[in-house]
Parts: sequence; C-alpha cells; structure tokens
Amino acid sequence: MKRLLLTLLVFCFVACDKEDLSDGKETTVRFEAFELGSREILTTTFSSLRVIVLQNNVVERYYSFSAGDLHGGELSLNLPIGSYKILFIANAPEEKEVSCSIGDSLEEVLLNLLKEGNEYREASDFLTAIKQVNITLNQGNTPLHVSLRRRVGKLRVTLNDLSNDIDSLKIELGNAPKSSSVDGKVMGSAVNILKRMEYTKGEATATADIMTFPIAANKAEIGVLYSIGHLTYRGFMTLTPAIDSNRIVTVTGNYIPTLEQGFEFDVQTWDETNLVDGGAMLLGAHNEVVADNTPPAGTPVGDNLLQNGGFETWPDTPSPTSWSFDKDGTHKTVRKNTDLAYVLEGNSSCLLEEQTYLYQDIPVTERRCYQIRMKVNSNTSAYKWRVFCSWRKTASSALPAAANAAIQQSETGATDGWVDVFGGENKFRAPVGATILRVEVRTYSPGNNPINSGEGIYIDDFDVRLLEE
Repeated sequence: MKRLLLTLLVFCFVACDKEDLSDGKETTVRFEAFELGSREILTTTFSSLRVIVLQNNVVERYYSFSAGDLHGGELSLNLPIGSYKILFIANAPEEKEVSCSIGDSLEEVLLNLLKEGNEYREASDFLTAIKQVNITLNQGNTPLHVSLRRRVGKLRVTLNDLSNDIDSLKIELGNAPKSSSVDGKVMGSAVNILKRMEYTKGEATATADIMTFPIAANKAEIGVLYSIGHLTYRGFMTLTPAIDSNRIVTVTGNYIPTLEQGFEFDVQTWDETNLVDGGAMLLGAHNEVVADNTPPAGTPVGDNLLQNGGFETWPDTPSPTSWSFDKDGTHKTVRKNTDLAYVLEGNSSCLLEEQTYLYQDIPVTERRCYQIRMKVNSNTSAYKWRVFCSWRKTASSALPAAANAAIQQSETGATDGWVDVFGGENKFRAPVGATILRVEVRTYSPGNNPINSGEGIYIDDFDVRLLEE
C-alpha cells in the first residue's frame, strides 16, 4: 500500500485557553491510503487540512493548515494528558465550508455547500476521518495512523449532438443535501447546485462535473438549462441511480431541445476502473422558460395586488382575511397582534409562531415586472423563518427552482427590529409561463428550544405592485 506522508508546520488557528499546546505529549500523525467499498484509493494531495480536537465530545482545539504548510513527512501534535477524539478534514479550503466553534459537540461539526448569490456551489472533495486517542504520561511516540474517507460523490453529464443555435448551457442538480456530518450523514435542507457546462457555441458536445454529498436513488433531478438569445429553457429528468460517496455517476446522451429522449448512465469507482451499475433514463421535453435576461425595471403603478397586505382584517378563522395555510392546513400557528411595539403600519400585524406556512396567491402576467416588499420583525432565537415566494403556472405547480431562486431566501433567525426582506433589490420580472405569484412566509419548528410569551415572527406591510416600464 502506497503511503502519503505529510509534514505540517503546526499553526494553531483556534485553541482552548485552558492549556498551552506546547505542554503535553507529542503525537505523530501519519496519513495513509484509504479504502471505501471494494476499491483501494490513494490520496495524493490535500488543498487544506483541518484538525479538530474534542474532549468529552466537545470541541477543545481547532487547527487549520493551508496548502503552503503541507510538505513530505509527518504531522506532529502536542496534546495534554487525556482522552480525545480527533477529526481530520481535508480539502475544505474556505472557512465556511466547515461549521465548527469551540464548545460544539461532534454532531454540530458539519461540512457545508457554499452559496454565491442565489446559487449553491458544488461540494469540495471532502476527505475525513475520526480517531480516538489516549495520551498518557509514560507512552512513547507511537504514530497515529489515519485513513481518510471521501464524503462526496460526483455527477458527470455529457450532452452530444447539440444544436448550433444554443448560446450557453448549464447543469442544475436538484435535491442536493446542503450539509453533511463528518462521518457522512447528510444534513440540512435540499438545495439546487447550478454549474456552467464546458461549451463553445457551435460545438456538438458539452460536459460538466458536479460534486455533491450523497443522494439516494430516484431523489435527485438533473436540469439542462440552455440559452438561445435572451431566453433560457429547461429540460429535466429524475436521476435513477444514487450518488454515493467515492463514486462517479456518468450520464450521457444526445440532447435535442424540445424532444423527449433517452440518456444512458453508469456508476464507477472514483478511479474510473470498476463499473458498479448502469442503465437508462428519460429526459422529458419540458420546454419551460425559466429566466429572462432583460432586467426588471419601472415605476410602481396601481393598487397593492396583495389583499390585506397590512393584516388589518381578521375574521373568525385562524388566518387573516385573504391568506391561506400551505401543507394542507397542518401548519397554522398565527395570531393577530395589536401591540403597537410590533406594528409597522395600521393597527395590527400578524404574529407567526412555531411551524407555519402562510401564503397568498395573486394573478400576474408573464414577462411583466413587479415590485415585492415584505417587512419582517423576529424577536426570537428559538426558531427561524424564511421568505419562500414562487412564480407558478398554476396554484399546484410552481415553475422550476431556477426561476424562483431570486425571490426566496435562506432560513434567518432573530432580526434587529423591522427588516425589509428584499431591500432595494425588490424588482422582479415574471418568467414566461408564470400566471401566479405566491407570496409566502415560513417559520420552522423550535424543537426543544424554549419559547417565551410574545416571541415569534411578526410580519406587516406586505406589498406587490405592477411596474410601468
């Protein structure tokens, strides 16, 4: 078995102030080849390395090394006498790719996808290991052998027989996990990863690789987004095989816009020498416009298209007039608030508590521009909220995720008073195919977090207006 040895200039990125790291026993760490499944994989390079030391399942120390610190040899750590779990995370070059703070438990240390604007990036090539070590007063310097495991899989898409009219192509991987634990358990909400394909107009072939945390069979969706002129269209298919750690799923086929067509797939080991599975899938002829490159603009005209946008009218039902509950009415914890400290305009606002999906559908016209204003005031840290607006073909059918990313946001906690959700970036163009705009606010279950009286998510002064261009 080939060995990869690393000598690291130890630099303490974050350290507990209980003890100096120079006081203790020296422990040598030796990184070696690792196995996953039936194939032996040799690790040849790390772009970065994190070393996280836990005692009693709590993070005590956190080391970070850059590529410039990596040399041939061994890693040497000095740790005080005691029993530890040590986490090793390779190839997470950006800080937010690893969620870790002093005092976190092992379960709270997560690997994360990063977001740029409204789009999520693919995963880095995360390699991890967890080792239990006992440092005693009289022990010798016995090397700690570390075998790393890859925590991501790869989707490879190749499109052939492309039309000369296509200007650019992107691949969208839907239902990708946002986070993963160090031992490989996927966590967090499902998100979409969007990546531009390697393509030059006029060429017949385009390719793209996307790395992702594992996704179960028949759960992921592949979207092909192609632009012609100012319009972007989308065809999509369900990915039949699972994307497992340390595996490459290759999807290949001729791509002709507007036609339903077959694609082949195979699943290989990471070194592409061993075929694990294979089969066929169907790309549907879904020719929906999901983006319009002409920028939204104009001046608001006419009345507020939202009914009861100030939450002034409340009948003898759980929800304010003109508003509805999503999820078949099972999420419905709202109250009329008249405490003026939490009213932005008029005499009342709406208080959302615990897990509630409150929405209103309004008619819109495709390709027209609209201004959306939503004011939120959260005074609780027990649970989170998010705006989940969507352009829709019908009340039961939303346009694809790429069309709705701009009018949605990630989960957010407590605010410093009232916030305007979209701020100055509140003008949006309805995509082709949109007939409804669903304005929705979601709050999430507090779990075991304590909730004090009067805490919650206050909403008021919601406004949607057509823009005169």
